[in-house]
Amino acid sequence: MNRFSGSFKYLDLLCAETLVHSTLDYCDDADFTFSVFFNMKEHTVYVKQRPHLQTFLKRVAEMFEIVVFTASQSIYAKQLLDVLDPDGTVISRRAYRESCIFSEGTYMKRLDSIRC
Repeated sequence: MNRFSGSFKYLDLLCAETLVHSTLDYCDDADFTFSVFFNMKEHTVYVKQRPHLQTFLKRVAEMFEIVVFTASQSIYAKQLLDVLDPDGTVISRRAYRESCIFSEGTYMKRLDSIRC
C-alpha cells in the first residue's frame, strides 16, 4: 500500500471501455480471450487492452492503491481482472455489479462499498 502524508491515496478505475474493450463478437485482433458461462451457455470474450495499459497500471500502483469498480457481473469481471493482474500485485480491491444499486433501469455504483 502506498502512503502520502500519512493517508492513503486511492485511484478508482472503471473497467469496461476505460481499461479494456471487450465483446462477445469475434475479434481477430483481440489481445486475449477467455471463456465465461452465463445465460446457460459458454461464451468467448474477446478483449482489447488500451495501449500501454500494463505500464500505466504498474506506474500508478506505485503512487496509489488501485480500486477497480465495475458494473459488470463478477462472473465476467473477475476473470478479466485476473488476466490483467495475474499476481494480484497491482489492483488492490475490486467491486462488481453486486456492489451496485439498480435504480431507474441502470446500475449505480455505491462508492461506500469500497471504503476501508
